[in-house]
Parts: sequence; structure tokens; C-alpha cells
Amino acid sequence: MALFRRSVFIFSSGRWPYLEDLEAALTFSLKREVALQHNIAGAKLLALNKYITVLDKYFPAKATVKTFLSKLHSWLMDRKTNITGEDWVRQISLIQTSSSHSQLPRQTWIGCKGSLPQYRGYPCGLWLLFHSLTVNSVLKYEKNKHFNSKEVLRAMAGYIQYFFGCRSCARNFGSMAKTIDEKIKTPSDSILWLWRAHNKVNRRLSADQTEDPLHPKEQFPTEKICSQCYFTNSEGEKIFNQDKVLDFLKDFYSSKQLLDQEVVVDERKHLKKYKDAHSANWWGSKQKDLQQIRKLRKDKFSRAMVLETKVVQATFDAKKVEKWRQRELESRTKLNINMTMHASVVMKSWGLNSIDLSMCVVLYVVGTVIILLLYFHFTIHRRLKYNRQRRSGLQSQKLCSHFNVC
Repeated sequence: MALFRRSVFIFSSGRWPYLEDLEAALTFSLKREVALQHNIAGAKLLALNKYITVLDKYFPAKATVKTFLSKLHSWLMDRKTNITGEDWVRQISLIQTSSSHSQLPRQTWIGCKGSLPQYRGYPCGLWLLFHSLTVNSVLKYEKNKHFNSKEVLRAMAGYIQYFFGCRSCARNFGSMAKTIDEKIKTPSDSILWLWRAHNKVNRRLSADQTEDPLHPKEQFPTEKICSQCYFTNSEGEKIFNQDKVLDFLKDFYSSKQLLDQEVVVDERKHLKKYKDAHSANWWGSKQKDLQQIRKLRKDKFSRAMVLETKVVQATFDAKKVEKWRQRELESRTKLNINMTMHASVVMKSWGLNSIDLSMCVVLYVVGTVIILLLYFHFTIHRRLKYNRQRRSGLQSQKLCSHFNVC
């Protein structure tokens, strides 16, 4: 029944989780967000260890991706002190080039593709990844009495705190994560805790500038895709039936129900032919066709996994990350130097440039010379006048004494 319900809905909304979206979020987080860290040590290294551990244990991966995560997990467990972003990129590249059977998937958004490049994408894929990890961990180990129901949520909180690029988002999620120990008592509580947290974020970001206008943020699941998830209370309000929501989430995010793009395309062709031929009551009259679709989906998925093991994906170029980081560092260094030089010049020259200062110096020197010349001119002139007067007086005295007329 889940296959029928899911197959019909993809025609109208396309909001069921695709395996490609989870794989794209995984690739982005490992090749971009973790790789751009300069140094990973202490609590940050521990958070990365927990994140890779839950990915290795619970990620619904194909064979090649599963092998890659297992090798990366083993390598990381041997790192006891610290690693750098370059070490991380180098190891990812080494694992992928060592074997075609251990590869990271390509980054392709399908269900999480936004109407414009700036919308949805990685945040959408990361939420899907987290929901899938919580659900699949519970489905896999729920009956194990030693199962740690808080393991996935704590790993998520650590990753968001130290590696997620949106720091305000990380702070908001960290505030909610403080209630994990208090709220999580049973395995199913972890699924419902993340569901409530996601709906809180959707409510806060509704009508925000980051919201995709073609994919508005709603309270999930909507009544359209899960009518039994709602009931009407005594006040006439429709509210969530959490037992039904839990059943829905376990089915929705189960690894067995993830859509594969190649399979979905073939499913759509069969369903279109089927609906065109039997527009009235087609589900009730063609159970055999539905079984064929289910079988086709299983066969296609198996073939996709076989083909995936034969594909050698492009090696991640570690030099790109280093070149980008170096260019960013140089630009910041130049900016700091320019700002320091500008501040120094302003403080030392009162806002005057080098030409202004040169002119001031020249004028100062010329003025000084002129003043000195004037000083010497008047000083010498005065002495000459004094000497002339003195000589004239002496001559007058001599004449007087000579003629005895004084």
C-alpha cells in the first residue's frame, strides 16, 4: 500500500524523499563543510567521529558509498590528536582513487532542488539526512535493549555546532538540542523530537527571505499527504495525532521507501499508461499491474546498485580547496594591510597626502629662507647706517677742533 500511495503522490508534489538528495547532502557535508575546516581537534574531532559513526551505521547507502564510509570511519578512528582540512581532503581522494567500489556519490538535487539556485538544496537535504538516520536507527535497533536512542541526535547536534556553515542556524539548533536528554526516553522519542524541531524551524522561517516561493514552509506532514495524522479536538481545531504521525514518519523516511530517480522515471511511464487506460477505479481493477510495478522497481534498484559499483567517479581535487583557501587568506591579508596603512597615514599626516606634505615642506623652507634674507638685509643696512653716522660725527669733531669753532 505504501508503494501505491507514494507513487501517486509524486506526480502532484514531488516531495517524497529521494536517495539522491540524501547522497548529495552527504557529499556536500564531507567535501565542503568538513573540508574547509583549518584544524579539527578536541571537541570538534570528537563531534566529527560521532557524525561519521552514525553515517557508517545508519546511512541508507548503496554498496560503493557504504564501503567508502566504512574506510573513512576506520581512518578517522585512528586519528587521536588532530587533523587538518588538507588531511581530510587527501584521505577522501585516496579512498576514492584506491578502488572503484568505494566512492562518494555525485551531488545532484532532485526533490530538494529549489526554483532558484539560492533556495533549498543543502539545508533541505541535511534535514532529510537527519530524519532518515533517526528513523533507520530506530527501525534497525529498536528491540535491542542496549540501543542508544540519543546517539543520532547528539551526533547531529555536534555536527551542526562545529561544522554547519550557517552560524545563526547552529545557535538555534543548539538551543533546542539542550532538551535532548530531558525529552528522549524511548527510541521513538528521537523521531518525534526531530519532527517537532523541524516544524519549529519551518514556523520561524515561514515567509522569510530564504523561503522558496514555490515550496513554502509548512507544518509537516500536511493533511493532504496524511489525513489520518490529524484529529479535531473539543474546540474544533485540527491538531496532530502523534501516534499516527510516528507511523507515517517511520514509513516516509524508511530506507526501503526512498525513491531512486531511475526507478521513478520508469514507474511514471507505467503509471501514466495505466491511468490513461483505466481512469475509473484503476487501483481496484489492476492489482496485477501494481505488482508488476513493484517488481520492476525492485529489479531496477538492483541493477542500479550493480551499475553503481562499475562507475569510477571523478576524483575530488584537493588543490581546488587549497587554492580557494589561499586566495581567501591573501585577500583578507591585503585588506588588513591597506586598512592599517591608511589609518597610519591619516594619523601621521592629519589627512594630507604625500603631495600636500611635500608642498608644505617646500613652502616652509622657502619662507624660512626669505625671513633669514630679510633679517640679514635689515641688520646689515642698520649697521651700515650706524657706521656712516659715526664717521660723519668724527669728521665734524675734527673740523671743529681744527678751526676752533665748536
